[in-house]
Amino acid sequence: MSDKPFDYAALDAMTEYEQHRYENGRELAWECRQARLIIRWTRRDAVPRALRDFITSRALRRRAGLPRTDPYRAR
Repeated sequence: MSDKPFDYAALDAMTEYEQHRYENGRELAWECRQARLIIRWTRRDAVPRALRDFITSRALRRRAGLPRTDPYRAR
């Protein structure tokens, strides 16, 4: 929704589950911006490779007990 005004009516029409998914997506988009990762989401039914790699690398770091790399965490 970059450069578009927020549509509150669309949010009100969403189910609670859809609102949670929307908020999770906003948080993830913010994290990608902070990590300077550009995601081009061209299909609704497929997660872009760059995003999968970003999330997978974070999960693997956590599993290995390495320090978190969340872009919003205080260093």
